[in-house]
Amino acid sequence: GQFRFTGNSVEAQALNGLMDGGGLTVEQAQQLAAGKTISGPNGELLFLTPQGVFGQASAGGPAMPVTPSKTEQPAPANAPALAPAGAPAPNVAPAPAAQPQPTPAPASPRADNAGILPLTAPKSKPLNEQQQRDNKLYSVVAPELQIVEKNFSALSNPSDQALSAIPRGSDFGAEYLKSPEYQRASNSLRTIIASYLYSVSGATAAPAEVENQAAVLTPKPGEAKASLDDKLARIRQMVDAIKSGGGSAAPAGNAGTDGGTTSNGLKWSIEP
Repeated sequence: GQFRFTGNSVEAQALNGLMDGGGLTVEQAQQLAAGKTISGPNGELLFLTPQGVFGQASAGGPAMPVTPSKTEQPAPANAPALAPAGAPAPNVAPAPAAQPQPTPAPASPRADNAGILPLTAPKSKPLNEQQQRDNKLYSVVAPELQIVEKNFSALSNPSDQALSAIPRGSDFGAEYLKSPEYQRASNSLRTIIASYLYSVSGATAAPAEVENQAAVLTPKPGEAKASLDDKLARIRQMVDAIKSGGGSAAPAGNAGTDGGTTSNGLKWSIEP
């Protein structure tokens, strides 16, 4: 009188043998027979049980299709036998205003659905050449941005600005008269600009182009605070653009400016 699969297929005989030996319950054997192995969006293998498609029906009710949701919602039906209890307790008072809660990145899609069982971890794609270069560039510009933020106010020093306005002032020792804070902020700003331009074009920026951009982003005498804030925000956007282009969070600092080698053997480096 017990349920058994009919036929002489290898799967039916194997499942019947496991049920006879107590290795599987009838429900587990039916789940295995009815389930399907599918591929997730990140290349992972998932086992899709009937509960992964239809929620377990309540007493006397039809099975309802499972639909993914972006926010936490009360489960419309009881949790399946194979799943841990996930339905909210009936005595829990609802919040006065339902607010979306950030959901951590699941190992597989719809990980909150117990009817979808992950068999393998998601596959991670290797970073391409552009992403590898941007990661290395970000490791350079991240500490430089900290220097700029810390010493950005020094770029507004009237005496330093006057020395910088002298044509070819570096040939006459003007750099020695500038404050250390101004020198650090100015050098770091040029490094960020050169790195950003290289990230965008893939080629080393000409010194004149870097100087033009540095002149635009360097505070001018008497410039309003709102304008200074906008310039600092644009510098941060350059660094954020390099970071997002890397495809993953790169460690900041300690990477140096050694550069790297492209796929065709061309060596590159960052010159401040």
